Amino acid sequence: MIAIPDEWIRAGENRFVLTAVDTPATVENSLGDIALGHTGLIYDALKLTQSEKETYSDVRLSASVIPTIFFHANPAGLTEAVEAFASFPAMPSSGEMTLRAGGKAITQSFASSDQFGELRVEFNVPEWQGEESAKLSVKATKVSQDFEVSLKAQKKWTVFIVPHEHLDIGFTDYPDKIAEVHSQAVDGVMDVFKKRPEFRWTLDGSWVAEQYIAGRSPEKQAEFLQSIRDGKIILPMQYANQHTGVASLEGLIRSLYPSSALARRYSLPIGAAHIADVPSYSWSYASILHDAGVKYFAAASNSWRAPILLLGRWNEKSPFYWEGPDGGRVLMWYSRAYLQLSSMFGTPQRLEAVQEALPVFLQAYARPEYTASATILFGSQLENTALNVEQADLVHNWAALYAYPRLQYSSFTEAMSKIESEFHGNLPVFRGDFGPYWEDGFTSGSRYTALHRQNQQRIVSAEKFGAATSVLDPAVRPNEMLLDSAWKNMLLSMSIPGRLWAPPRSPITCRRQGN
Repeated sequence: MIAIPDEWIRAGENRFVLTAVDTPATVENSLGDIALGHTGLIYDALKLTQSEKETYSDVRLSASVIPTIFFHANPAGLTEAVEAFASFPAMPSSGEMTLRAGGKAITQSFASSDQFGELRVEFNVPEWQGEESAKLSVKATKVSQDFEVSLKAQKKWTVFIVPHEHLDIGFTDYPDKIAEVHSQAVDGVMDVFKKRPEFRWTLDGSWVAEQYIAGRSPEKQAEFLQSIRDGKIILPMQYANQHTGVASLEGLIRSLYPSSALARRYSLPIGAAHIADVPSYSWSYASILHDAGVKYFAAASNSWRAPILLLGRWNEKSPFYWEGPDGGRVLMWYSRAYLQLSSMFGTPQRLEAVQEALPVFLQAYARPEYTASATILFGSQLENTALNVEQADLVHNWAALYAYPRLQYSSFTEAMSKIESEFHGNLPVFRGDFGPYWEDGFTSGSRYTALHRQNQQRIVSAEKFGAATSVLDPAVRPNEMLLDSAWKNMLLSMSIPGRLWAPPRSPITCRRQGN
């Protein structure tokens, strides 16, 4: 509430102008004179009221004290940043605030050129536990007042960042070019490890790994494979981003085969499963992941195509067990975005944006039943884009300012394992279908979608006939390379909306060869 002096209001029409002021004042993402930031004011309604019981007074003062989530590391120990807000009908040009807490008094001076409004002063208070009584004293020209307040210590958060670039084959360019873009990102990531060994990188499908191995020298292949073995680059369980609603049950099962084949061939660990961008989570997928031994599943959504999921606030319900039709469960995390790092902190990331965004982000996990002290930011950049190298410096630069919230690069498995352990088994269970949002894109290529669905049945028959023939005559073997190629083409077609599907690369060719 803002108290407006009555002398400011004149008879007739009055005009008030609301202006957003950036901190810092400069906007980094700008193009000439055009600021590309998100400065603005968002509100539902504004209302002017006149109280018949109160009269305006330029010495009336209100104040509040709010502990923040920000902690500083000092030689004497941790201090928690505590914000004091004082609202003045007539702003004094200078003054001071003193916060008395824990047997210590901390005084901060302030100055202002504003005519009225609210002042914010930050105190670094030595760490305390639970709730503690404190007193705020405000002294300025014409006004002096004490306020009894209660300080509640805030949680020391760890924010696990899962760096990741979304793979969208055919969306921005031809598959071969997209493969090279992702391979160049991998090259850049491995260069980053030399400076920031704590950095991590999650591939958006084993298709990226396949393409890298096929297009790089033996030396780069060896470096890449070793980075996976060291847990710095994460090979996910899925082949590519899956549209679960257009796939057959067998197709969803086979979407996990290529990663397993790579892992066996090169002795690689496999990370968790995830679906980025496309909000498509058919109910059977939970059972399939469970039966495949997958423990964790990330749904990093493009939520504007799935308003029911967004309005359902599944991010705030995370983590939770998603139970399939047969009772098989996978521990699931729903992310509001698939490039959360960039959407929250900008590209390149700005420390000021981190400071502004983290309190808002962590509000969703401040509920009492969220007993963990960690949460997850999934994804760091848009699909099929050049590597944002600056993201690798964010954790180091942030740690120079704050001890908590602590930012940490992580794999999704590592983050979920830590969070799961802090819930001590007290996690909700949800059953049902999240819906295959985005599968409507396949209707624009309905002819090829129909052929694709037929092929999903025909290839299973082809495999059965091949196996039966081998039983009858052990000297005869089906063409495994041809079958594998057909399956991979179908898996790719499950990851590409129908409007972007390229017929020459579709399984139609494989079907004709099979006949």
